[in-house]
Amino acid sequence: MNSRFRLVFTSLFVLLLAASTNACAKEMAEPPAAGVRTAPASPAAVAANASAIPSADRARIVTVSMSLRVEDLPRATEAIRGRVDAAGGYVESSNLVGGDDASATMDLRVPAAQASTTRASLRAMGKVVSESETVQDVTEQRADLGARLRAAHVQEDRLLEMTKNKTGSIGDVIDAEKELARVRENIEKLEAEQRTMDGQIAMATIHLTLTTPSAAAWQTPAPSVAHAWNGGVRFTKALVVYGAMAAAAVAPTIAPLLALLALVLVVARRLRKTDEARTAP
Repeated sequence: MNSRFRLVFTSLFVLLLAASTNACAKEMAEPPAAGVRTAPASPAAVAANASAIPSADRARIVTVSMSLRVEDLPRATEAIRGRVDAAGGYVESSNLVGGDDASATMDLRVPAAQASTTRASLRAMGKVVSESETVQDVTEQRADLGARLRAAHVQEDRLLEMTKNKTGSIGDVIDAEKELARVRENIEKLEAEQRTMDGQIAMATIHLTLTTPSAAAWQTPAPSVAHAWNGGVRFTKALVVYGAMAAAAVAPTIAPLLALLALVLVVARRLRKTDEARTAP
């Protein structure tokens, strides 16, 4: 047998062993002994089992978006940090913009069990402009991911046994080691996906936007006039710059046309003078 056929034969053998282990595990009523890996159930069985999970035990990813209007922006951001730390969470990112229209954006991660309490405390810090919540049920996805990870571990155990016993020719052992490396790479990828999903389930995400109230123009006459003047100056500068840019953009086309038009006018004037000189008595 060539190496490709041996690799295909080895993979089929491992899959058949995994399927047989799965069938035996499904027939057993008692849980497996500690340290023993069992083959996963079929995808259909995984989906059915996930659907039967009670609502309180389902896996959900909670994402909240809130917009608040606060009086003192720096003080509000510091207070939010304190409340998030007290809830067992952390500030994932923060961005503060100063000036006349000061604002801040914060991405908060809090334990899912503390999401409602944290939202209530945030509402009390200012006026709620907008608020929305998205809940994604990932119970079946997590169950499917766990089943694929268990199947990969079963395949890893079989390949480890084959390479340890060194049954078959040297080519078979080399093919088994290559397949083992591929399986272990797949296991690392699945474990990373599982850690990411578990983190998203355990910690709710709150996208928070903070703004300050804008005072009426008649309440602040001097700053309002200054702001209008500065706006007019910025507009004039922009108009001059854009006009210069437009002139620079069309100059390569307009300049030759103007030169040609001037040449035509000069020639026409000379021809007219020549005709006038001929017709003169």
